[in-house]
Amino acid sequence: MITSVSSSQEIGVLAGVLLSLLMKYVPAFSDWYGRLRVTIRQVFMLALLVGAVAILFVGGCLGLTGVACSQEELKGLFLMLVAAVVSNQATHAITPETARVAAIKETRNAEVAGAAILGEEEETVLSGDEKTALIVAAVIVVLSIAAVVLALVFLA
Repeated sequence: MITSVSSSQEIGVLAGVLLSLLMKYVPAFSDWYGRLRVTIRQVFMLALLVGAVAILFVGGCLGLTGVACSQEELKGLFLMLVAAVVSNQATHAITPETARVAAIKETRNAEVAGAAILGEEEETVLSGDEKTALIVAAVIVVLSIAAVVLALVFLA
């Protein structure tokens, strides 16, 4: 069982790197993710990282991962999330963007610029993809919190 904070942080680092690479290089995800504006991508990625950390914790409570299932591990859980966020953003910053995603973002930016020239408030209107991303993010966070609380109550 992983009980040290450094081991939990290492798991968080791995989760952060993997999610960053998934959203950057897997075509189905990267195309959809690239169409989102920056703030929506940030919220969505943070929700995914919260979900990944919660899955690791609950998995530990079920004996499926090496994360300890205890109230004491909650500090480690928070540090795991911080490590996941830092590694995720570092991976995102240093890995090159695919030409396909760059073209998608360029098209989105041109649409935003066109709306601004016409005096439209484009940034206040969410696209269907952005609404979906925010709804999924909210559901992930709520379910993650509920899963961790239930795991502590019933499995710890």
